[in-house]
Amino acid sequence: MTGNKLRKAREILGHRWGLGRPLKMAELGRALRLGGRDPGESIRNYESDRTPISGPVAVAVEMWLAGAPVPGGVDVIKANAGPLPFAAWLKRQAVRDDAVGDLARDARDDLGFPSWPGTVASVRGYLEGRAGDPALQALRRAITEFEGVDPGKI
Repeated sequence: MTGNKLRKAREILGHRWGLGRPLKMAELGRALRLGGRDPGESIRNYESDRTPISGPVAVAVEMWLAGAPVPGGVDVIKANAGPLPFAAWLKRQAVRDDAVGDLARDARDDLGFPSWPGTVASVRGYLEGRAGDPALQALRRAITEFEGVDPGKI
């Protein structure tokens, strides 16, 4: 899949999914479960050919173009107009083989873990007093990655 084909897919899917317009880059990024503060950043990089489109992204888009449903439904994309909440981003890191991945798996399996609003502050407040030092260090690392900030400011 090329950047131009992905751009055309956003146009088609936005209309097909009832938005009456092309999908915004962030909307497609959320549908693809891309992480970070701006899920549309990867889409911009794909469409400008700065970054090669990965196989899983191409397959997901092609499946949607063929009529497959969006996981979680289109309402999730419409309703979640802002960036991906930190708690959701963190839980998606469960595939990692490092301390952040360990923290993410613990968060995913903890029924009391704050998912709404899922802000950095709500997650930090939940873990402080509950988690040990290694988990809090992993949290600081995760926040640094998520926000792209200087670790000394956390």
